[in-house]
Amino acid sequence: MAAQDRLAAASPSAVFPAAAAAAAARSAAAAVVAVQPEPQAAAVTIKVLGAGGGGAGGTSNVSGVLNGVTNSGIWLGNGQVSLFWNDPVPPAHTITGSSAICQGDSASYSIVADQYSTFYTWTVPVGLTFIGGQNTAQIDVSGTTPGTYTIYVQGVNGTCSLSGPTDSIMVTVNPTPTVTATAANPTLCAGDSTTVTATTSGVAYLWAPGGQTTLTINVTPASSTTYTVTVVDSNGCTNSATATVNVNALPVVTVTAVDSSICLGGAASLTASGAVSYTWMPGSLTGSSVSVTPTSNTTYTVTGTDSSGCVNMTTLDITVNALPTVTLTSPATVCVGDGNYTLTGSPAGGTFSGTGVTGNSFSPLTAGTGTFTITYNYTDANGCSNSDGNSVTVSSCTGIDDPKNIFGLTFMPNPVSDLLQVRWDGNKGNVTGIEIYDINGRLMISQQVNNETAAEIKVTELPAGNYNLNVIVRDGRATYRFVKK
Repeated sequence: MAAQDRLAAASPSAVFPAAAAAAAARSAAAAVVAVQPEPQAAAVTIKVLGAGGGGAGGTSNVSGVLNGVTNSGIWLGNGQVSLFWNDPVPPAHTITGSSAICQGDSASYSIVADQYSTFYTWTVPVGLTFIGGQNTAQIDVSGTTPGTYTIYVQGVNGTCSLSGPTDSIMVTVNPTPTVTATAANPTLCAGDSTTVTATTSGVAYLWAPGGQTTLTINVTPASSTTYTVTVVDSNGCTNSATATVNVNALPVVTVTAVDSSICLGGAASLTASGAVSYTWMPGSLTGSSVSVTPTSNTTYTVTGTDSSGCVNMTTLDITVNALPTVTLTSPATVCVGDGNYTLTGSPAGGTFSGTGVTGNSFSPLTAGTGTFTITYNYTDANGCSNSDGNSVTVSSCTGIDDPKNIFGLTFMPNPVSDLLQVRWDGNKGNVTGIEIYDINGRLMISQQVNNETAAEIKVTELPAGNYNLNVIVRDGRATYRFVKK
């Protein structure tokens, strides 16, 4: 027999048919017969026949062999026939796996392992990248370039160098969507808002942080934040993009005043800091320092803008204190020879000033004749000051001060307790009125005279003391001193 010849075991027993091969076996020390089971291994009886048709020895049963090689012997004279049981050709396979993947994603493709293949040869085209599993029943690939590709596989029996049929699957690599994210205003001031939009249409969106699922989102970040949008297209492929929104802190604006409590009519100086430009309200003033003169309690608001255009504001209250109400009581007309007059101011505690004034006393003699202004100034607990002033006329009181030369004016009695008789015979029509003042200049009695030459004045109600009698003429007056008892 010739070595590696193949017998087909179509029945429980088979006879090697080749006479030439049998003849060769007679002269060989040993011959090899290769037995191919179809469809699978079973008990097989081998007979070796001589050229003349006679039997040549015994039989050898080969059974239960699925893979590998087995030896069985039949003695022929001084030789042995060795029988080899070989694996069959691998069968066809069906590849399972996704028919479409996304660019950059990976997928697995597999077949059902058969009993005859010792390994599997996979063919992965350019556009797909082999990741792992070559020579096994499952491989992993990734899609690198969009397109449609075919993956091939073939089972191989390595023992007999037998290859099965080639099987395939068509795979489409879908491109990932091109995604960009854009912020309408990429730089904000703290507290401001902006929109961020994905610029590629998709079927689904997911933003982080936030979890929104719309094409455009409205955000108010407290600090600089990067927003990521993940877009899913109609093929189920995803891609992401980011947009960063920077947040500038608001300026810390402070305001101070030299004095936050002022007096009515006074001014307050306000100064702001922490920004680069400032606007003040009320008043629409600008600048870091302003001077204001409110007439009532006022809250001033200063708005500061920094170099980034961010705005913040603060306020300051200015208290306006009313001025005290001040009054001065002083004589209006006195004689130079009179004694000192006591001045009275309200509220008490202020100061008097003017010619002839010492403390709270006015000295006509010190002042001399003429008209002078006496002033009373008072400052309250808020530091607010006010004043009142009166004019006082100091006369010589030596006679009638009459530019028309009115003579013959007399009055009696002096001192007087009830009625004071005043006469100006020969000057009818020149005298128009009579006034009586106390020594502090307060008008006590005023009486009008109409074309008369005498007047009677009742002084009963006047307190005892010195008084000035003023006789008013058309172009002047005459002043006299009398005493009320």
